[in-house]
Amino acid sequence: MITVELLSVIRRWHLRDQMSIREIAKRTGLSRNTIKKYLRNDIVTPQYMGQGRVSKLSPYLDKLQQWLKTESIFSCTSSACLPRFTNLKISSNLS
Repeated sequence: MITVELLSVIRRWHLRDQMSIREIAKRTGLSRNTIKKYLRNDIVTPQYMGQGRVSKLSPYLDKLQQWLKTESIFSCTSSACLPRFTNLKISSNLS
């Protein structure tokens, strides 16, 4: 994944130092097409795809936020909070 810092280095090498796209590709390990894309479009910041998945805790978000507002996190010991979380029946599959 290309970062903003790497993008600025690529632009500086190409525009100020007159380095070829092939040389930039060798130094960065990126493909020439990727470097051309970022140089041609004058993109200042790279676009990242957002996460398209939903968290397992999303259905319980309202309940969890309510608990955090009403009670201090530090007053909830593991033995006192564990029954609350097990009653929610959250799937623990890591698939």
